Amino acid sequence: MDIDYLLAFQGVREALGPVTEEFVVLLSTGLLAVAFAAALLIYWLVDKRQGIYLLFSYSAGSLVNQTIKNSACVYRPWIRDARITPSASAMASASDYSFPSGHTQTAVSVFGGIAWLRRHERAAVSVVCVVACVVVALSRNYLGVHTPQDVLVAAVVGIAGLWVADRTLSWVDEKPSRDVAVLVCGLAIGIAFVLYISLKSYPMDYASGELLVDPAKMTVSGYRVFGVYGGCLVGWFAERRLVRFDVHASRRERILRIVLSAVLAGIGYLVVGAACGAVAGTAGEKFGGVFAAVLAAVWLGPWAAQRMASGRNAVTPAR
Repeated sequence: MDIDYLLAFQGVREALGPVTEEFVVLLSTGLLAVAFAAALLIYWLVDKRQGIYLLFSYSAGSLVNQTIKNSACVYRPWIRDARITPSASAMASASDYSFPSGHTQTAVSVFGGIAWLRRHERAAVSVVCVVACVVVALSRNYLGVHTPQDVLVAAVVGIAGLWVADRTLSWVDEKPSRDVAVLVCGLAIGIAFVLYISLKSYPMDYASGELLVDPAKMTVSGYRVFGVYGGCLVGWFAERRLVRFDVHASRRERILRIVLSAVLAGIGYLVVGAACGAVAGTAGEKFGGVFAAVLAAVWLGPWAAQRMASGRNAVTPAR
């Protein structure tokens, strides 16, 4: 039934032509960039608690999603049935296993979180965010890279991530010193995840002399996910203990917060990623670069902006 569903979408895609197909590809990937940027902007400028809630739900959901993906090892639709002809552009980011959909989980984790947070005060925003979740999910089916069960389970993972993030942060809100327990337990879970995906066995099926899915790619994807997850966790803890920036600070500090966070994230991604890559290969490069970038965005950038702004505003003693 799932293949028939995809074949029906494929017929529509072929009828509408390549221009529409490319638009859907851009929409599918572009909305994810918008989602992550929205989470960071909310964290930097609107409400720090809500922003970290979105980042936690996304990173924890990604960890669960990747665990399921690396465990189930379900092949993509076109491998399961030769009648499926996926979008060539979408296949560039679909070289791993199919179940569940990472795109859908990300959309639900962030857009779904924004919809929940704004459900009372800005219903229109909530509606737009829910529509964005549906669009991303259906786009993966339309492009032939995911089955309906891929996106449905991913949506459930995203919703579960939202619930876990909310419960965790509420637990810390009741007693702030609990952030140590969250950090330690969270990192332990992340390390267990890395050990699992690195040591488990994967299918070694070939077609036309080529490996259908390279286990090394799955390991690299897992290390990237751990980088985001670890960066969010450590950055959140460091910001709570060492920075405590105010989203309503001076205009200068807010601008500096965005600029410095972006610059330091870019530098961290390149420099730390290259250093880790030299020591631990591609997996180390992905982990180190992403970890440093997220850490800079969540902690180091806001800290640097606060220091620069406070230095500028300091009163110079009279001579």
